[in-house]
Amino acid sequence: MRGTLGWPCTPKIGWVPLPLPRVVVVGNANSANDIAAQLKSVACSPIYRSIRRPTQRRFAFLSDSRVEDVSAVARYNVTNDGNKLDIELIDGRVLANIDAVFLGTGYSPACAPFVRVLDDRRQLVPLTSSATDPPRIPSLYNHILYAPRPSLAFIGTLMSFTPFTLSDTSSTWLALFFAGRLALPDDLLAGERERVQFVLTGRGAADSSSFIAYHVLGAFELDYARGLVRDIARIAPEYASVLPTWSDDEWAQREGMYERKWVSLEAEARRESET
Repeated sequence: MRGTLGWPCTPKIGWVPLPLPRVVVVGNANSANDIAAQLKSVACSPIYRSIRRPTQRRFAFLSDSRVEDVSAVARYNVTNDGNKLDIELIDGRVLANIDAVFLGTGYSPACAPFVRVLDDRRQLVPLTSSATDPPRIPSLYNHILYAPRPSLAFIGTLMSFTPFTLSDTSSTWLALFFAGRLALPDDLLAGERERVQFVLTGRGAADSSSFIAYHVLGAFELDYARGLVRDIARIAPEYASVLPTWSDDEWAQREGMYERKWVSLEAEARRESET
């Protein structure tokens, strides 16, 4: 921390040690976890991470004694001197003399103002906007084709559990369309309207999750990928034969990789503790 060094006759400005702050991070998604990780070296241990639900088993990691998970916040109380907080949790616990609270509100949606499209007035406007709700690349058919101008396409818009595998399938589907071999339905935005309604409804639930997002399919990823493969197989079965089938067995293997990661991390931790 910056402060005054009182050397005799030579006052200077320099760095002096001050007590490390006691902090609380609210959230258990990407931004909150990144904040907690960055604070480990500059905040008092433990850093309290206030969460509503445990981390999903899909996200394998080893626990860190410098970060302690606590229940959700019920109330913030300012101390009498006005400089700190006593934070009441929903389980009745009180975190006293907290110096700072960091809210993991998430990252701003990806915006690419350099990608511009013609609007109804024939004016060039940015395709993406931070005002788009829910955040997404708008007007995409199948999360790939820009419906108003289907010569514009995107691969990799989805937050997938197996992004490279899904991108292979999506790229094959797109190549068939650009080759003029894949027909499209009349209403290209029906799927977007349905997905938007699903996300808005889910976000309004009392126990909503940050994983309820437009480009995060979650359990729907399997049906989505199977739909792409079906389209490919009808037109070019020779291409479909070399792609993942997205069968129940393949999906079970993908689901099993997270548990295997947990086992490997825990085994590594045991080996390190024994050395």
